Amino acid sequence: MERRIERLEAELRARGAAAPEEATAPEAIQPEASPPPPPRPSPEALAQLAEEAWAQESSGLETDRAELAQCLQQAQLWTQRALDLQDGIRALNRLAEERLAQAAAEFEALPEDVRAKLQGRPEALALVGKMIARLVDRLEGLATEAPELPELPQVGKADWERLLASEASEESARKSAKARLRQIGNDRYALLTDIRTLAEKRQSGLLGFVEKQVLTVPDGLETGHSHSETVIEELKASQPDLDGNLHAWFSVYRTLLDAADETLARVGVQRMEVAIGQPVDFARHEPFDTEPDDEKPNESVKAVARAGYEYDPGEGAERPVLRPAQVIVVRN
Repeated sequence: MERRIERLEAELRARGAAAPEEATAPEAIQPEASPPPPPRPSPEALAQLAEEAWAQESSGLETDRAELAQCLQQAQLWTQRALDLQDGIRALNRLAEERLAQAAAEFEALPEDVRAKLQGRPEALALVGKMIARLVDRLEGLATEAPELPELPQVGKADWERLLASEASEESARKSAKARLRQIGNDRYALLTDIRTLAEKRQSGLLGFVEKQVLTVPDGLETGHSHSETVIEELKASQPDLDGNLHAWFSVYRTLLDAADETLARVGVQRMEVAIGQPVDFARHEPFDTEPDDEKPNESVKAVARAGYEYDPGEGAERPVLRPAQVIVVRN
């Protein structure tokens, strides 16, 4: 019995000696240390960045000011022309009222048979007078408010220094300067676009009014002049004693035509010169009809059916076409 106990105790001691060591817990993983924050930029570095940003902004400012001045000049030009047109149309209307009243009296002084041959001409003249009077009522549609010079946004050198002084690093200071420069550029571009659009609207508004409204007056006068000229010459030949009276009445066409041309010239619009016999220029001429003519080259201008007009853009450039001339084209 004692021996069995001794064997058991020996086995237990052997097992204890062979047992593995108790496992130890693994060491905890330590997080990596964060990199130290970048050093704050020195006052000298920030001053240098402010100097660079200010220089870049100032360079753009001069360029934008020059462009702004050019756009504003164009807006002022077309605004002044609108004012000149208003004055010219009102003066033309006063002249028309006076001269048409004289023409009516001169027409009544002509012999009855002469008046019969001129039938319809006084009514046509009166219609032109009404066209001019209607123009006066429509002048209010022209934009004549004086354009103002907008102030372009800018940042002074000291402002740049204050803007960048609070930045924590040179990199953030550069990003802040870049973003501010971009914003300034966008704001200036918006102002330039506004004044450029204003100038374009003033130009297109005036030229559209002239083309659609004003040119009907010289068109009507020229039509009446050409239709009456042949009859007047025949009457002068058959009744020489009426030459003075006929000339006095007939001169109303030329008087009003010259006044209309002077009004148009005040706003830079003038008649287009078309040489008879020159080749048709489809950029300036609008074929109205064709006629044969053995003495002129084929596809050349035989006659002008309706005057064309061009205008001065105010930039020293070539005069663009406002309305092409309608021409009779030689077709042999």
